[in-house]
Amino acid sequence: MVEKAGGFGSNIETIDDYLKIAAVYPDGAKRHRQMGTVVVEFVVTDNGELKDYRVINSVSDELDQEVIQALEGTRGMWIPGLINGYPAPMKKLVSLVFTPDNGSDLVQAAKEYFNQGNELLYTKENPKRALKYFNEAVRLLPYEKDLLGVRSLCKYRLGDKQGAREDWERIIDLELGDVNQLETGYLIINKTA
Repeated sequence: MVEKAGGFGSNIETIDDYLKIAAVYPDGAKRHRQMGTVVVEFVVTDNGELKDYRVINSVSDELDQEVIQALEGTRGMWIPGLINGYPAPMKKLVSLVFTPDNGSDLVQAAKEYFNQGNELLYTKENPKRALKYFNEAVRLLPYEKDLLGVRSLCKYRLGDKQGAREDWERIIDLELGDVNQLETGYLIINKTA
């Protein structure tokens, strides 16, 4: 949980409120019309510090670093989680959607990538090219289990068993989201240019 963030006004009460203000859409990303959902996992230690940042879903290095930098700005604002009444480290997951304008439709774009990937995988039997389209679809919508499932199958057909396993583990985490909410809650907020 985030305490009220000093310097941003008293209406900042949650991490999503903070990120809406603190994270900016970098000029280079705007110029290249990069869009997608950056997902970052991190640990809130038992003394409220942040550590172990891990990008779960990358859009670009520039956008990934923007989210991590914004999270770094929350140092000293976190209240540690409790287990049996004692402070304990907890994993957290945040998502920030970057779109070049309000008219960008991530769902439609992901659907088009998904369809192109399916045609390449099943009709043209070209899993290597199909994977590129599935990766683009997941970059846009990293919480869509169908996208993760077909990408996992594609990775498996290419011999990437570890990558396939990681996608299936993400699907399982999404399925168990309610059970794991205490340890790994996530939120999604949008950020436009």
